[in-house]
Amino acid sequence: MTTRGAMINRSTIGIALALFGSAIVSDQLVYRLFVVPRLDQWQAVPTWAWLVVASPMLLVGLAGGVSLCSRLQAVVAGLLATAATQTYDYFAAISHSPGYGKSWALEAPLLFWSVGTVLNALFLVGLLYVGVFARRVMAAVGSA
Repeated sequence: MTTRGAMINRSTIGIALALFGSAIVSDQLVYRLFVVPRLDQWQAVPTWAWLVVASPMLLVGLAGGVSLCSRLQAVVAGLLATAATQTYDYFAAISHSPGYGKSWALEAPLLFWSVGTVLNALFLVGLLYVGVFARRVMAAVGSA
Protein backbone atom coordinates (compact mmCIF):
# COMPACT_ATOMS: atom_id res chain seq x y z
CA MET A 1 0.00 0.00 0.00
CA THR A 2 1.42 3.38 -0.90
CA THR A 3 1.70 6.20 1.60
CA ARG A 4 -0.67 8.39 -0.41
CA GLY A 5 -3.35 5.70 -0.71
CA ALA A 6 -3.10 4.32 2.81
CA MET A 7 -6.11 5.11 4.92
CA ILE A 8 -4.35 4.49 8.23
CA ASN A 9 -0.67 5.36 8.25
CA ARG A 10 1.77 7.06 10.58
CA SER A 11 0.64 10.55 9.64
CA THR A 12 -3.04 9.72 10.21
CA ILE A 13 -2.30 8.24 13.63
CA GLY A 14 0.13 11.06 14.43
CA ILE A 15 -2.45 13.71 13.62
CA ALA A 16 -5.08 11.90 15.69
CA LEU A 17 -2.63 11.80 18.62
CA ALA A 18 -1.75 15.47 18.10
CA LEU A 19 -5.46 16.39 18.16
CA PHE A 20 -5.91 14.37 21.33
CA GLY A 21 -2.85 16.04 22.85
CA SER A 22 -4.19 19.46 21.92
CA ALA A 23 -7.46 18.61 23.72
CA ILE A 24 -5.46 17.79 26.84
CA VAL A 25 -3.49 21.04 26.50
CA SER A 26 -6.78 22.93 26.11
CA ASP A 27 -8.15 21.33 29.26
CA GLN A 28 -5.11 21.07 31.52
CA LEU A 29 -3.28 24.27 30.62
CA VAL A 30 -5.52 26.80 28.93
CA TYR A 31 -8.83 26.12 30.70
CA ARG A 32 -7.44 25.49 34.18
CA LEU A 33 -4.81 28.24 34.10
CA PHE A 34 -6.74 30.88 32.16
CA VAL A 35 -10.47 30.39 32.73
CA VAL A 36 -10.79 28.76 36.16
CA PRO A 37 -9.07 31.59 38.10
CA ARG A 38 -11.47 34.10 36.49
CA LEU A 39 -14.73 32.20 37.03
CA ASP A 40 -15.66 34.22 40.11
CA GLN A 41 -15.31 37.44 38.08
CA TRP A 42 -17.61 36.35 35.24
CA GLN A 43 -21.33 35.72 35.38
CA ALA A 44 -20.89 33.66 32.22
CA VAL A 45 -17.68 32.70 30.45
CA PRO A 46 -17.30 35.05 27.45
CA THR A 47 -17.24 33.61 23.94
CA TRP A 48 -13.73 34.92 23.33
CA ALA A 49 -12.51 32.93 26.34
CA TRP A 50 -13.92 29.71 24.85
CA LEU A 51 -12.13 30.52 21.59
CA VAL A 52 -8.88 30.89 23.53
CA VAL A 53 -9.54 27.54 25.23
CA ALA A 54 -10.27 25.88 21.87
CA SER A 55 -7.32 27.50 20.07
CA PRO A 56 -4.86 24.58 20.52
CA MET A 57 -7.37 22.17 18.97
CA LEU A 58 -8.27 24.62 16.20
CA LEU A 59 -4.63 25.17 15.25
CA VAL A 60 -3.65 21.51 15.40
CA GLY A 61 -6.79 20.43 13.52
CA LEU A 62 -6.29 22.90 10.69
CA ALA A 63 -2.57 22.21 10.40
CA GLY A 64 -3.20 18.47 10.61
CA GLY A 65 -5.80 18.64 7.86
CA VAL A 66 -3.38 20.51 5.62
CA SER A 67 -0.84 17.72 6.02
CA LEU A 68 -3.25 14.86 5.24
CA CYS A 69 -3.43 13.39 1.75
CA SER A 70 -7.15 12.69 1.54
CA ARG A 71 -10.55 13.35 3.05
CA LEU A 72 -10.75 9.69 4.06
CA GLN A 73 -7.62 10.10 6.17
CA ALA A 74 -9.26 13.15 7.77
CA VAL A 75 -12.26 11.01 8.70
CA VAL A 76 -10.06 8.26 10.17
CA ALA A 77 -7.87 10.71 12.11
CA GLY A 78 -10.94 12.58 13.36
CA LEU A 79 -12.64 9.40 14.52
CA LEU A 80 -9.52 8.15 16.29
CA ALA A 81 -9.15 11.52 18.03
CA THR A 82 -12.85 11.45 18.93
CA ALA A 83 -12.51 8.06 20.61
CA ALA A 84 -9.53 9.27 22.60
CA THR A 85 -11.08 12.60 23.66
CA GLN A 86 -14.41 11.03 24.63
CA THR A 87 -12.56 8.49 26.77
CA TYR A 88 -10.46 11.26 28.35
CA ASP A 89 -13.58 13.34 29.07
CA TYR A 90 -15.30 10.33 30.62
CA PHE A 91 -12.44 9.57 32.98
CA ALA A 92 -12.05 13.27 33.82
CA ALA A 93 -15.74 13.41 34.73
CA ILE A 94 -15.79 10.29 36.89
CA SER A 95 -12.63 11.46 38.69
CA HIS A 96 -14.30 14.86 39.36
CA SER A 97 -11.68 16.95 37.56
CA PRO A 98 -12.30 20.73 37.59
CA GLY A 99 -14.77 21.73 34.91
CA TYR A 100 -16.41 18.31 34.66
CA GLY A 101 -18.91 18.59 37.52
CA LYS A 102 -21.87 19.11 35.17
CA SER A 103 -20.76 16.64 32.50
CA TRP A 104 -23.08 14.53 30.39
CA ALA A 105 -20.79 11.64 31.32
CA LEU A 106 -22.12 11.88 34.89
CA GLU A 107 -25.66 13.15 34.38
CA ALA A 108 -26.65 11.52 31.07
CA PRO A 109 -24.15 8.82 30.08
CA LEU A 110 -26.25 7.59 27.16
CA LEU A 111 -26.31 11.11 25.67
CA PHE A 112 -22.60 11.51 26.38
CA TRP A 113 -21.66 8.36 24.48
CA SER A 114 -24.17 8.83 21.64
CA VAL A 115 -24.88 12.49 20.93
CA GLY A 116 -21.65 13.71 22.54
CA THR A 117 -19.55 11.35 20.44
CA VAL A 118 -21.34 12.37 17.23
CA LEU A 119 -20.91 16.10 17.98
CA ASN A 120 -17.26 15.63 18.89
CA ALA A 121 -16.65 13.62 15.72
CA LEU A 122 -18.39 16.22 13.55
CA PHE A 123 -16.24 18.95 15.08
CA LEU A 124 -12.92 17.11 14.74
CA VAL A 125 -13.54 15.62 11.28
CA GLY A 126 -14.91 18.95 10.07
CA LEU A 127 -11.85 20.76 11.37
CA LEU A 128 -9.55 18.35 9.53
CA TYR A 129 -11.70 18.66 6.38
CA VAL A 130 -11.23 22.43 6.44
CA GLY A 131 -7.48 21.85 6.53
CA VAL A 132 -7.63 19.36 3.62
CA PHE A 133 -9.77 21.83 1.65
CA ALA A 134 -7.35 24.69 2.41
CA ARG A 135 -4.45 22.59 1.13
CA ARG A 136 -6.30 21.86 -2.09
CA VAL A 137 -7.18 25.52 -2.57
CA MET A 138 -3.55 26.53 -1.96
CA ALA A 139 -2.40 23.92 -4.49
CA ALA A 140 -4.93 25.13 -7.06
CA VAL A 141 -3.97 28.77 -6.56
CA GLY A 142 -0.27 27.87 -6.72
CA SER A 143 -0.66 25.99 -10.01
CA ALA A 144 -2.74 28.72 -11.67
